[in-house]
Amino acid sequence: MTELESSYLTLGSLPNVTRAFNQFGTVFVADNILTRSASFKSALVGRFQGIGAVASLDGTIIETLASIRFTSGEYSGSTVELKGIGSQDVNEMAIVGGTKQFRYATGYTTFETVRAVGDFITAKWDLYIRLDIPDDYPGINLH
Repeated sequence: MTELESSYLTLGSLPNVTRAFNQFGTVFVADNILTRSASFKSALVGRFQGIGAVASLDGTIIETLASIRFTSGEYSGSTVELKGIGSQDVNEMAIVGGTKQFRYATGYTTFETVRAVGDFITAKWDLYIRLDIPDDYPGINLH
């Protein structure tokens, strides 16, 4: 981990090719900080943790499974689970579930790169969450 406590690691790729985020077959994991705003000095709210793989032969599509894990604030201990693809044309992923305060969550998230300097990328994520909780579900207090 770096001093910013964010990291990604490539795990594998096709034989005899350079591992890269645009090389078909490259698989990687990520564990990145989430802050309230784009500033590194902003309050830490959680982590973005997941796996991805370059899934298109031309290297333009990354298939991703990820968790947004909240570590502070009112949602501390809860997660939002994501599934989808990333490309230059698609900056949206499906919300396919969650834990604790986000049980039964559905919806989508959008993301955009705010700044990229060397290996450091700052992205803005917006989550649009719908909770379809059964009236008789005892596990979540919404009041």
